[in-house]
Amino acid sequence: MKLKIVEKIAKEHPFNSRNWNYQKIIRYLLSDENNRIIEAMVIWHIKDGKVVEFLLELSNMYNCPVGCQFCASGALDKAPYLLKSEDFWEQINIMLGDNNIDPNDYERFCISFTGIGEPSIVYKQTGQFMSEVQEKYSHVTFIIGTFGYEPKCFEYWRNLNLRIKTLQLPFYSSDSTKLKEIVKNLPSNYSFYNNVLEALKYKENAKYNKCRVKVNMLGMCGINDSDEQVDEFIKILSPVKDKIEVRISFLNYTKQAEKYGYVSPTFERLREIEKKLKDNGFECYSFGNISNEEIGCGQLVQNKISSEKSL
Repeated sequence: MKLKIVEKIAKEHPFNSRNWNYQKIIRYLLSDENNRIIEAMVIWHIKDGKVVEFLLELSNMYNCPVGCQFCASGALDKAPYLLKSEDFWEQINIMLGDNNIDPNDYERFCISFTGIGEPSIVYKQTGQFMSEVQEKYSHVTFIIGTFGYEPKCFEYWRNLNLRIKTLQLPFYSSDSTKLKEIVKNLPSNYSFYNNVLEALKYKENAKYNKCRVKVNMLGMCGINDSDEQVDEFIKILSPVKDKIEVRISFLNYTKQAEKYGYVSPTFERLREIEKKLKDNGFECYSFGNISNEEIGCGQLVQNKISSEKSL
């Protein structure tokens, strides 16, 4: 996969998070020789004017077969294409070279698989890549956002002794019928709670002992934001509430979300949910781009494709 820069956009803005309150980003559109477009991003997390973390966010595939209805990434018009270790390196080298950056200049350097694609489907490719990166940058850590589509990914990654600092699993709905509607290619044997247990098993047995298991409650009006729906969430995760943390996230606008009627609750409502979870013994925080400038995962590539189709 030979990648070239198609477009890039630089932004900086206040950000609602726990460990930083401002971020600077450069989001890239990268295209290969077959006009498959992916996204990658450089991020500086900033707390009170000081950079606290340097992060590179990568795509792990073109398009995504999981098929979350609200997701811009899964609406691309070509068949999914799975990326390999050399493709991940190419994304990194393009971004570092374009900005003349050496990750060794930053005390905290992280690579995040939270871009386009589902890491558990390419668990061998991501595992190989992370092993290679650790050899070059001994201080690197990794964030993996995974639906747990292939649950065997957790054991595979654990056996590689990777410096994974966060395993992040999404939560959409406790209603199985609604969940199947949201995720069109939901595996028949999918179990959110079982995947949380598999992630915890990874954490408890991983050689790198700083791994956290995080549940990302992606706020959606009428689906998981009512008091009754939050109570059900609490009921499901109460047995492991002392072993996980919860991120309550603002749902970025996408044309796909608009098409299917998915809307994020307000930040005020997300903070109410946060308070309720804390009152019930959960470690949690609300999270999201306060300005919602259409720079979230898949938004830039979707806007690019939409503009080309309108010509």
